Amino acid sequence: MVEEIIFNKIRFINGNYKVVKNEFLKKGGYIVFHAAPALIKIYQNKFYHDALEKSLFAILDSGYFFLILKFFKGIKVKKVFRVRVCKKFS
Repeated sequence: MVEEIIFNKIRFINGNYKVVKNEFLKKGGYIVFHAAPALIKIYQNKFYHDALEKSLFAILDSGYFFLILKFFKGIKVKKVFRVRVCKKFS
């Protein structure tokens, strides 16, 4: 089973590249990479929030977001580097 983290109705996948790839190939859709500064203003930008919410899942790759999840929610996050994912999918 794929571990997910739900934040503001956005489904983040918590796994390595292999997990991301398998989930994408199994379900299709589109994957998004969130921008950490934009998450701060997510309620002010409805279009951005809707895009993230409607995606198959978002990839966790923000160090700041990792710290928030770890220290405030006690969630250990597996880092997936956006550059690696983009290179391997292209």
